[in-house]
This record gives sequence, C-alpha cells and structure tokens, in this order.
Amino acid sequence: MRLQLALNVADLDEAVDFYTRMFGVGPAKTRPGYANFAIDQPPLKLVLFEGQEESGSINHLGVETETWVHGPEGTRWEWYVKKADAEQLENVIIGSQPGASGTCCPS
Repeated sequence: MRLQLALNVADLDEAVDFYTRMFGVGPAKTRPGYANFAIDQPPLKLVLFEGQEESGSINHLGVETETWVHGPEGTRWEWYVKKADAEQLENVIIGSQPGASGTCCPS
C-alpha cells in the first residue's frame, strides 16, 4: 500500500525531469498533460497534472482502494484499488460535497 500525491504543474516536462532526479526513477506512465510515478522509497504514487488549477497546488490525495471522499475542509481523497490501466478513469463521489455540512468516510 502507498499514499498518492497528485500535483498540478505548469510544465509537465520540467516536473517529470525534476521528480525523476529527486526520486531516482522515471514515470511509470505518461500521457499528454499527465504523468505518474510508482516510487518504492518512500512508498508513494506521485501523479502530475499539467495546466489544471493553480500550478504547484495539490490536485488530490489518495490511498490505493476504491472511491473519492472529501475531508472536512473539502480536501479530496481518492481511495482506490488498481485493477488495470485505463485511458479514462471513472470517479464515484461518496459522502458530503465540499461546502456541505459533515463528511463521510468509506465503510
């Protein structure tokens, strides 16, 4: 099991180069505007999204199970189980939406 950190970046090529040097491993998957790294030490899945929202900000946080939840301040957590690679991911929202009272966790 590993945590996932997804970041918004302004320049994907520059970010891929930086994180490749930082963690000593290249990306496991790349697509236009997207790259992900499967890092053993520390156990981390690092995901980069180019041109989405504010550069340098967190896109979402995750742990490998199955659905999305929102923290008390609207922080998105993705809980998922990786079954296979797909070109398009489908997300299921559970619990409260940002701005709504209360939060929920997977059962």
